[in-house]
Amino acid sequence: MMYILAAFVFGVIYGFIKPGKENRMKLLKESAAVGILIGIVFGLLGTRLPELSNALALGTGVAIAILVFFFAVFFIIGTAVGDFLENLRKS
Repeated sequence: MMYILAAFVFGVIYGFIKPGKENRMKLLKESAAVGILIGIVFGLLGTRLPELSNALALGTGVAIAILVFFFAVFFIIGTAVGDFLENLRKS
């Protein structure tokens, strides 16, 4: 729960500080790409550990990719709130 809140707060700060409206679809696509890349890296690293099976390594990679995407969604929601606060400050 604390990590979700941190992602949201960082999104609010990012949306408030960065001028203009953020391209949320671009942020979502980039976070999905980063999540998949990190998941692949951890999955491949997991196959090199003798105490892990390949299925567990694959599951770890997929779980990490999903978590990164999940946190990105809360970050993007935070950017929407930050943009809203920025607009309130301007008016």
